[in-house]
Amino acid sequence: MKILNPFEYSEPRSLEKAAVLFFERDDSVLLAGGTDYIPLMKCGVKKPGLIIGMNHIAYLKKIEKRGQGLFIGAMNTLAALSEDKHILEYFPVVSKASRFVASPQIRNVGTIGGNILQDRRCIYFNQSGVWRKSIALCFKTGGEVCHQISRSKTCRAIYHSDLAPILTAMETMVECRNKKGFYQKTMKEVIHEHVKKNGRMGKGEYFITGFIIPFLPKGTWIKFVKQSARASVDFPVFNAVLMGLPKSKMTGRNA
Repeated sequence: MKILNPFEYSEPRSLEKAAVLFFERDDSVLLAGGTDYIPLMKCGVKKPGLIIGMNHIAYLKKIEKRGQGLFIGAMNTLAALSEDKHILEYFPVVSKASRFVASPQIRNVGTIGGNILQDRRCIYFNQSGVWRKSIALCFKTGGEVCHQISRSKTCRAIYHSDLAPILTAMETMVECRNKKGFYQKTMKEVIHEHVKKNGRMGKGEYFITGFIIPFLPKGTWIKFVKQSARASVDFPVFNAVLMGLPKSKMTGRNA
């Protein structure tokens, strides 16, 4: 399928320039790896006026120690996460979870930021515009019906991120950028905001620049489990994280 929607493309070299471009236009979007967004453009459900490619911004590809945690820039690919020496040393479970995502070709392009902010999917939405003409508009395309569950009053498209459960369990903080500058949100806040839009993926008031994973107390164990139809490539049927903390660290924290 061809992308029929005309659009402008910009590839800024600085985060400041990207922020200016993003916030000055309502029809702008930030493009990470594009493995999720480009197919949706081909299906005609995403029609941006300006695409801002983020691949040449060095800050977004950093992986470095910061205080009590490890900072991972939002544009690091899943392949990079699976191989980085800092992640293998401090958070090998993140490396493992990254290796479970899709195929090697997608992991070489797809990013941690894109994996967290991927659109929710359903078999009615992820189709061509011609195919969807035969059915009523759903929540994600401006209508008031969910074709997966016809009586539902909200969109039931599924959020498939493999990395979201593991990052949430480790109480990851998300570094964000809005018009005023940098600030942080919890991983839970970002995911809840992302999925509660009733399927409509409107432009937000901020974008993600990175993730800060706090170093785990000594004696912590953590395991990632993914169930899918096949061992690789497929979206998960479910993801689960098992985590155990030392008894002295259990108060006030979920295990």
